Amino acid sequence: VGDMHVFGVVAMGIPGEVAVMSDRESKDRLGNLAYALAAIKATVRAPNSAYTLTLDGREVHSNGVICVILNQGPGLAHLKEPVDGSDGLLDVMIFRDESVLTVTKAATNVLLRNENVVPVEHWQAREVQVVSYPPQAVQADGEVLPAGSVTARVLHHAVRFIVPGTA
Repeated sequence: VGDMHVFGVVAMGIPGEVAVMSDRESKDRLGNLAYALAAIKATVRAPNSAYTLTLDGREVHSNGVICVILNQGPGLAHLKEPVDGSDGLLDVMIFRDESVLTVTKAATNVLLRNENVVPVEHWQAREVQVVSYPPQAVQADGEVLPAGSVTARVLHHAVRFIVPGTA
């Protein structure tokens, strides 16, 4: 994403607003409750934005309150085709629900492991650009980025993990 490397998730909309509102002062004062309060505020005021996505050069248009770009993330959304961190592709999801129940539905999606709870569109690409109008807040692994647009590309096999063998 730009000049930075992101391991987890790039998100626009409600998650971006949560990152903006959960500043150091509120986290020091309220701890994890700062995130919950920010999520409630962000959900109530979430605009339904028009997204223009460029996926490996192909332009797609959609609308929603959350756009997520990730390369790993079991548990974030249980999709019919799960996110595979080893496939060399970024997964792009737009949560289309225009109501304030989107976050509740997404949480239910995770808890019930039911891919049909949240209205979500899902694409895959090696390089992704997303522009939102009106501009939505953007966060990458919790770091606030400039609002309105983000470009990301996958660095396939950039990280290797060493895990202990079985006993």
